[in-house]
Order: sequence, then structure tokens, then C-alpha cells
Amino acid sequence: MSDAVTEIERLLEESKVIPYGPEESAEIERARAFADEHHDLPIEHQTFVPTEMTEPAQPQTAAEGLELAREAIIVSNDPDAALALLRGIDDLPEPELRPRLYRTVLTICRARDDRDGALEAVKARTEALRAQGLVQQADVEDELGLALYPPFNADEEAKLRAVLNRADLEAATRVEILVSLAGLLGSTEHPDEALELAREAVELAESADLDQLSGARYLQAQLLLQTGQPETAAEALDALLAVETERVWRIRVLDMRARLAGGLGQFDAGARLADELLDLLTTAGYRDGASAAAMLAAHLLAGGGQPDEAVNRAQVAVRHAELGDTEGLNGHRFWLGRFQLQSGQPDLAVEALGDAVAGYDRGEGEEAAGLEARYWLGIAASRAQDFRTSYQALVQAANGAEESAEEPLVELAIRSYLELGNLLLAVEDADAVDNYETALQLARKHERRELIAEALHQLGQAKTKFGDETGLADLDAAIAAGREAELDWFVADVTYTKARVLASLERVEEAVSHALTAADGYAAVGDEGSAAMAELLAGWVLAEAGRSDEAVGLYRTSLQRLPVGTPAHTGVSLEFGELLEKLGQATEAAKVRADVAE
Repeated sequence: MSDAVTEIERLLEESKVIPYGPEESAEIERARAFADEHHDLPIEHQTFVPTEMTEPAQPQTAAEGLELAREAIIVSNDPDAALALLRGIDDLPEPELRPRLYRTVLTICRARDDRDGALEAVKARTEALRAQGLVQQADVEDELGLALYPPFNADEEAKLRAVLNRADLEAATRVEILVSLAGLLGSTEHPDEALELAREAVELAESADLDQLSGARYLQAQLLLQTGQPETAAEALDALLAVETERVWRIRVLDMRARLAGGLGQFDAGARLADELLDLLTTAGYRDGASAAAMLAAHLLAGGGQPDEAVNRAQVAVRHAELGDTEGLNGHRFWLGRFQLQSGQPDLAVEALGDAVAGYDRGEGEEAAGLEARYWLGIAASRAQDFRTSYQALVQAANGAEESAEEPLVELAIRSYLELGNLLLAVEDADAVDNYETALQLARKHERRELIAEALHQLGQAKTKFGDETGLADLDAAIAAGREAELDWFVADVTYTKARVLASLERVEEAVSHALTAADGYAAVGDEGSAAMAELLAGWVLAEAGRSDEAVGLYRTSLQRLPVGTPAHTGVSLEFGELLEKLGQATEAAKVRADVAE
């Protein structure tokens, strides 16, 4: 195939196999000697700018201490820290805040499995409610006790319903019971009825201007998600964000709304929400939460096609995790490496993924995560042309995943063998075939249709590259497997691969037929660029066979598929101009070249 055509294809799609030379092949050969041994990976550490973190505020009043304690238990899920904050309060807060104080104590006790303490907190809370003149609410909470508070007990449902059916309930009391019963039903696989109760709680709290409105709306959003109504859940959360709420509620709502935005494909909006969450948690001094928020922003930015920004947030997440010595550090390092790979920084990805691998190796019960990190380390190292590390990591990932015999690791084992095959094929090592065959055997054993098709495709290419024409049968099998799995683009792509192989074997009619079939397949799924390349291949084959007149129409239709001014359009135009020149159509050739110049 001509250099121009090859260059055009390179511009249109990223090659799956990087063409390495003899030096790289020798490096892989040396790596084989110790592929199954464990060695520390040769990694140079990148220096991160320290992440600023506001020191946690010291409460100046009982009210501030109470608010920080609520954040500690609700945001950080740290009952010990919350209890320490409450113990640091010298005086009781104002009488109107005491019901909230004892509810916070109750929540802490429940988190610590301290039933006796929780019962004492209920008693203190109801006394505080009576002191505020909320006699009915106090009586009801005395009657229901822990039935009002999570974790809910299904046996308490009848008790809650009986009280809810009373006609004389005041608004605040009714909302309290509605929220509790909705929470209970939502946790016992009755989300539809739970949602109706939550809606009633929201309407009542809103009409009566009650402090319980934020909690009721948050529960409603949770139940909307549970019942498969994400758009409506988003509206409920947006309503919460539109009004001024306590910091503890804004943190919770921002987190849920940002994640929901990602699920709805609203990546830019989600990233902005996650950044606001990150700022809020940083200001509040919650390092663990800030680390998680930064990584959430990174995922959303990556989903929105901004890998460079994703790397920035992932670096923030890693730094917070390092400084806070959090459990999520290895996972954050893993994703930092993945995002660096996406943004074209394979050298830095090798560093981050190597750190993740080392961290997982030191942990317990993290074999699967460690093997996946090794797999991606192998890919990153290959792109960074660190072939020794790539080969070692991929062999360890493939062997470890296959030997684990765990179903979730089957795909990882198959993909690791496929990547090993790609690495060896790139240096023209015939052992690539063995790795593709191993991947195919595993895919067939576990009935993974899409991976069977992919392995057959790679195997067929490898065999034909090394002169084994039985690879054509593997390509036919890949096409059949792709059709069975309804992988339309894949079928077109394998058909194109076969056309190229047939062209290299000078089987002109078959090559042209397959190329045109591939073009139709690509066009049917909207891939005009690949369709253009398939038509160009057919034209080139005809021209090389001395049938240039027949090739002209194919060059022309190929050009029509490509956007004017793109490198691909320019390359095909120049190729077409040469063809027309050889056919003696100098005027037409000049016109094609002039279109490029314009």
C-alpha cells in the first residue's frame, strides 16, 4: 500500500499496535527471563504541589460545636469525632437548639451500637421538646422511641402507621413520622409507597415552613433514584441547591447531584458541582471528603472529554489521600494513572500506576484491584516504550487473573493475553500467536462472545502477518462471531482487515469486494472516515492491478466522505491527483490539487 494511504489511515485512527524495532524486541526478550518474578518497578516520583487544607474551625459557641458534630457524623461518618466535639462543649446550647443536640447524640449512639445511650438521648430530646412547648411531638417520640430513627426495624412499621393515621397530628409531628416510615419502606423494597410518603412530607414541610424540609427533599430525591426517576430526582436536588441551606445539607446534596449528573451524561455541570463540593469540604477541613470530591470531579471531567483537567483533580485527590493516609489512596493513584494515559502522558501514568501496584501488593484482600492496576501499568509502559515493565506487568496480570479462577477476573485475564499478543506482534515476535490463542481459549471456555470475536480478529491478523494463511479462516470466524453478537462496526472492521490481507496476497477481486463491503458496513453505523479508507483501499488495489480507470470512481467517493481541509482529505486528494496524472487527465488532476490549495 502507498505511503500516502498508510499516513492517511494513521491520521484517522489510533493504531492498536505500535511498530517497535529490534532494540525494543531485545528488551522484551530480556524481560521474559524474569516475567514471573516480583521486582520493584523502576519509577521516578513526580512532585505534586502541596494541597492547601483549611484547618478545622474551633467552635466558639455551643451552637457551632453542635453544627460541627453534626457534620462529623453526617459528612464524615465519624461518630468518635462527633462525640469528641460534643464533649468539648462547655455549656448547653440555647434551649431551642437542645432537641437538635440530643438528636445528634442519638445518631452518634446508633452509629456506635449503643442502644442504652440512644434511649437516654430520646428521653433527653423529648424533655427538650416539651420545654419548647412541642408537647405532642414529645409525646409521640416517647411513644415511638427508636422506631423513628435509622437503622429502621421492619417490625416497627405497624406502630408507625398507627400513629400516622391519627387525625390530630400537628404538621411537624406528621412530617417526622412520614419521613421515618418512608425511610423504613424504602429500605424494605417498597420504594413506590415510600416515595408517596416522602412527597407528602415535602409538601407539608414546605407549606408549613418547617426546618424538616431539607431532610424530606433529600429523602425524596433518594427514593426517586430508587424508583428509576433520575431526571425528577435531579429537579428535587436542584430545588435544594437553589435555596440557602446548612453546610451539612449542601455537602450531601452537592455530592448526590454531581454523581447523578454523571449518570445523566451532564458531565460539565457535574464537574462544576463537584468542584463546588471540593471547595466546600476543603474550607471545612475535611481531607477525606475533599479527596473523594476531587476524584469525583476527575471522573466527570474525563467523561466530558477533558482528560487534562481530570489529571489535575486526580492529583489533588491523591495528594489529599497521601496527607490524610486514607484507605482510598491506591484507588486514587490507579485512576490518576488512567487519566494521565488518556491525556497522553504515559510516562507519568507508569509512575502513578506503579505506585498503585506497590500499594495493593502491601495490602490484604486487594488481589483483583492489584491485577487490574498491573494490566493498566502494562499498557501505560508499552506506550511509554518501557517494554521491560510492560511485558512483566502484563504477564503477571494475565497469569494472576487466570489462576485466580474468579469469574470477575476472567475478562482481565483475556484482555491481558490480548495485550501481550499486541506487544509481541509489534516487534514481530511469533509468540504473539500463542497469546492470542490463549485469550481465545479462555473466551470460549467462559462464553464471552465479544471477546471471542476480538481474539479471533487479533489471531487472524497475527497468523497472516507471519505467513500463515489459515488466519483468513480466523478472520471469517471473527466476522461470524461479531454478527452473532450484533457488533456492526466490529464486523466492518474485520472485513476491512481481511481486505488488506487479501490485497497483500494479490487476490484482487476478493480484496476489492471485501473493502467495499467494509465501506458499506462502516457507513451504515455512521463512520464515514473509515468508510472512506475502505473505498480508498479498493481503489488502490485496482490501481496497483493496472485497472486505474476503475479506481477513479472509488477515489472520488472516498473524497466525498471526508471533510474538506482535514489531513485525511488532503492526503487522499494528493493520492488522487497522482492517479489522474498517470491516466493523462492533467486538467482534472490540477483541479483536485487546487481544491487542496484552497
